[in-house]
Amino acid sequence: IPLRTLGLSIKSPDLLVKDLSGGEKQGTAIARAMHFKAKLVILDEPTRALAVKEVGRILDFVKGLKEANIAAIFITHTLHHVYSVADRFVIMNKGKIVKDIKRDEASIEELTEVLMGRD
Repeated sequence: IPLRTLGLSIKSPDLLVKDLSGGEKQGTAIARAMHFKAKLVILDEPTRALAVKEVGRILDFVKGLKEANIAAIFITHTLHHVYSVADRFVIMNKGKIVKDIKRDEASIEELTEVLMGRD
């Protein structure tokens, strides 16, 4: 998978991954998963500590996974980052599922209430 098809441009192919920005690292990991034809990608807090522009890129990468029929588990505490790309939400508290709901069945406000323990 060419990185540019994911909207990812890296200054030089000689750069080490450790020298890339957070968004570039995440994008490279996603491109690698696509290259090796992964059926599932698990993203654990992929938008944490990223600039707004890089968060947008990560969400675009996740959309690319969806278009390539690759399932993704996006672990986050920031609902507004993932709400636009998720099909379903599984909210957990202390290792137990509190809510399992499709996006079109709950607003971001309702999901936030569940996360806050007010459901």
